[in-house]
Amino acid sequence: MSNRTDVTSRTFADLEQLLADLLSDVPDSRFLWCTAGTGFDTHVERCEGLLLGGASAPGFLSEPGGQCTLTQTRVLGLPAGECDPLESWVPVLESVSLSEQSLLVVTDEIDATVLKTLLINVHRETISCCVIGAGGLADISAFLKSGEMANAGMDIVKQLPLIDRVSIRRAASVIFSGEEQELEGAMSPVELIHVGGSDVHDLTRRLEFMRCAIRDEDVRQGHVQ
Repeated sequence: MSNRTDVTSRTFADLEQLLADLLSDVPDSRFLWCTAGTGFDTHVERCEGLLLGGASAPGFLSEPGGQCTLTQTRVLGLPAGECDPLESWVPVLESVSLSEQSLLVVTDEIDATVLKTLLINVHRETISCCVIGAGGLADISAFLKSGEMANAGMDIVKQLPLIDRVSIRRAASVIFSGEEQELEGAMSPVELIHVGGSDVHDLTRRLEFMRCAIRDEDVRQGHVQ
């Protein structure tokens, strides 16, 4: 019989209390995010972020607790129903791979073949990528590049906005505002929980617990369809 304890069955009273306190101070659970801290103690940082929709497929959420984090990321926005054909994506994906940057695709509707191709490349680790919904929480007009990929080819990647960091889960995503980057759209104050732990194993368990707790709150509040 295995002695392994499922992290979701464990309780961390300090994190539960912190989450309860924060939920009373934010509009809803989508304004709460967490990351691995660099110290032993857990603390909360208020950040500015652009809130968007969540991941379009579970295959993008590879981190424990159902999350994905991309850094040094180019953002490509597509209006719903205006996804370029698959052949137009090939030079874009090649350019992203060569640049060693990530690609964030923001759209409420994407061709199934394109989505499958992106997931295959993510699983093969040939690119770092995620597709998310626009979510209706922020204006994505600055990211829109519909109909331009076929003509621009590999050069389009250099034209896309470059962001420092984006965190993604099923219910929502947040693009964090960097010191040297200006984001167009409605920025919102979000609470970023830096989860601490006594050692790397404890930190991993506590981080996954907090991510799962926030994910459960997303479901309870109806943000997951």
